[in-house]
Amino acid sequence: MIEVAEVEEFLSSFGDLRSNSANILTVHGDKVLASSEGAIVVVRKQQVDGYEFSGKLALPGGVVRGEAKLGFAYAFERSLLDRAKDETGLTEDTIVDLRAMPVRTAPVTRYTAKGAERLSLVFAVEACIARSTELRANRASIDAAFLATPLLNWEDYAPANRLILARALRDRTPAAEMQTHADAIESALAFCNAAAIDAGVPPLQHPWIDVDGY
Repeated sequence: MIEVAEVEEFLSSFGDLRSNSANILTVHGDKVLASSEGAIVVVRKQQVDGYEFSGKLALPGGVVRGEAKLGFAYAFERSLLDRAKDETGLTEDTIVDLRAMPVRTAPVTRYTAKGAERLSLVFAVEACIARSTELRANRASIDAAFLATPLLNWEDYAPANRLILARALRDRTPAAEMQTHADAIESALAFCNAAAIDAGVPPLQHPWIDVDGY
């Protein structure tokens, strides 16, 4: 099971966000094929009226459900794996080496659902694919699922996803690419930190700056 004690402890200080916390899966394809080494599993959102991230690229994941019945740790992992299967076709036996990223790197996002604005803390989990598998979207809200190379068009990703990927891929991102896409990362940081302030959560440091060794 994913070690999420730090996540649960962090959320205990932000009760309003606990019922709308989310997790997201950063799946590296470096165990699939040499030709896809370093690739990332991403999804493209369907176009939905009133949803600000329509058509954007994102990492698979969603809101944590079932905590009251299942307990936080199990609900966290179950929600993540179920959503990964729905959005990408990846099953539990193909996703290995799951590891929660530090909570101090978790961005807050702001979005609209059913006409209401919501704030959500997004906790990232890194993983690898154990064997080659066909990616396919099985969820109506997802247009497509595919492997993307680390050389990303950062502007195509929703802000919180942009920050999570920027930190996860920091050591693999050439300095020239960092400079080229600096504005995209800065705008995502401004968006998520404005949401963090509204939620009463400490703002994030820049994802390309080392944070206590991560």
